[in-house]
Amino acid sequence: MVIAILIAISLMWIPVGLFLLGKGEAKTTGWIALFVGICTVICAIIHAGFLKDNIVGGFLFGHGLVYLITGAALITGTEDLRTVANTALAMGIICVIYAIMWFFGGPFCEGGKPLVGQNNYLALCAIVYAILYFEILGLGYGKVGAPVLGWSLFVGVILGLWIPAFWLMLTGTLPLCH
Repeated sequence: MVIAILIAISLMWIPVGLFLLGKGEAKTTGWIALFVGICTVICAIIHAGFLKDNIVGGFLFGHGLVYLITGAALITGTEDLRTVANTALAMGIICVIYAIMWFFGGPFCEGGKPLVGQNNYLALCAIVYAILYFEILGLGYGKVGAPVLGWSLFVGVILGLWIPAFWLMLTGTLPLCH
């Protein structure tokens, strides 16, 4: 499930990045963001509800909601993107918290096993996502140019989506994990 959703998210980030670089239009870019948002929320529900993985489920749910609001803003032609920026601020902070959790792992145990395992690669991904969300915040408030976020999304696709997806597909583990 994780591999599929990481690839699906990349199919949204690339068109959004190109749109921010002036290569595309808002409505179809918005529809792909909306669709990927729906898929991400469904994946989050599956992870939390059926796979009993509230950590990944919660992380995916937050991302999915940001994708939904981004899609809605693009489809409706919203010119004041501060609400999207404010949502990105909240998700950026959440990403920082996840990064800290994954860098250090959890001290709380259930049956001798930490509730949150240390995972350096997921922590690095969470930092990449946090940077992107803080750039969205800057874009919404006119402090970051669209091309900066557009190019950052391309880097984010490689570091935070494709490397973990294909590495996981080929090896069964994430990079930097023992």
